[in-house]
Amino acid sequence: MTVPFTAVQFTVYEQLKAFLNPVGAYSPATHIVAGGLAGAVAGAVTTPLDVAKTILQTRGTSADPEIRHCKGLADAFRIIWTRDGLKGFARGLAPRVLTFMPSNALCWLSYEFFKAAIRD
Repeated sequence: MTVPFTAVQFTVYEQLKAFLNPVGAYSPATHIVAGGLAGAVAGAVTTPLDVAKTILQTRGTSADPEIRHCKGLADAFRIIWTRDGLKGFARGLAPRVLTFMPSNALCWLSYEFFKAAIRD
């Protein structure tokens, strides 16, 4: 899940940063907005993987025999689809997005600050 999250996050961040600040100057507001939105998009896009991962992580303690015998990602996706349909893949979407937005905003702000400080 880390690889897709990071791929989406970097892509969205770089695109938003270029759009919001075409000159490329150090701009804390740009880095906060672009970083926060990149984290939100990456979190939203990878939520289905997180839901499936949670099933796989909890299968050993589950009382539900279908979950207990879940063999991998494909089984987890099938269980989610069968039980909850498309909305099942979005379970926990809002808290996930709200968690990633501020943390990524601060992360990108810090990164860009130190990158600018080293250059100068």
